[in-house]
Amino acid sequence: MHRKNAPIGVFDSGMGGLTVLKALQEALPHEEFIYIADSAHSPYGTKGAELVHQFSQNIANYFECHQVKAIVVACNTASAVLKQQPLQNIEAPVFEVITPTVKSVQGQHVGAIGTATTIGSGAYAKALQEAGKGLEWAKATPMLVPLVEEGLTTDPIADVLLKHYLADLPNTIDTLILGCTHYPMLKGNIQKLLPNVPLVDAADATAAAVKAFLVNTQMLTETTQGKATLFTTGDAKVFNQLQSLAGFTFGHAKKLDLISEAELSNEHDSNVAVIATA
Repeated sequence: MHRKNAPIGVFDSGMGGLTVLKALQEALPHEEFIYIADSAHSPYGTKGAELVHQFSQNIANYFECHQVKAIVVACNTASAVLKQQPLQNIEAPVFEVITPTVKSVQGQHVGAIGTATTIGSGAYAKALQEAGKGLEWAKATPMLVPLVEEGLTTDPIADVLLKHYLADLPNTIDTLILGCTHYPMLKGNIQKLLPNVPLVDAADATAAAVKAFLVNTQMLTETTQGKATLFTTGDAKVFNQLQSLAGFTFGHAKKLDLISEAELSNEHDSNVAVIATA
């Protein structure tokens, strides 16, 4: 595969993956990125594993048709599902966010919050065990993603929900994994509640892992001007309003209509995968 100057594909169920995209741009300022927010199917965390895999496969097929040089699964739920059932027929290397997040954990008494699918999968518990650490407390926090997607991170309801979810966090926990890429947008709220507990999220660790791979494989772009092109499968106007409200400055996302998996499979060779509209 010779795609040195090709873009890097990044996707999430919505806006959360922008935290990873921001870190990727900071680590790799000359690279081109294509970001897909699958807002039409958000949140992934309440969906079954089979459905999340189907959504992820469709997006990966789109990226493969557009010959990206790497795919970053900027979603903990999709990462948990894909660790158990990898993507099929994808040539580009695929980076999930759970492994690099766990590698960045310094504490020994670890807690985690995430979507129901992520926590229920046991992906963090297994990854921590493999790293010689233990997951001592974990909780599904399903209302936090809709909260972020609705732009309510500064609303008092955010603190009410967080206090509810973290009420039984043991005082022995010395590290809390934010096991969803939406949750860094609530980091300030969480840190106020847990001022002495380090918070770990996927963004910087994942960006570092992708950069290391590109360096080691001599796949860094030879171009000098990086950029990011954003798409959403949902309402582009709403998505753009929310990302602006959250402080992101990536520019406007365009509407993307992914065609069905069967149609995409039939059209794979002709590179016809989507209809994109402004």
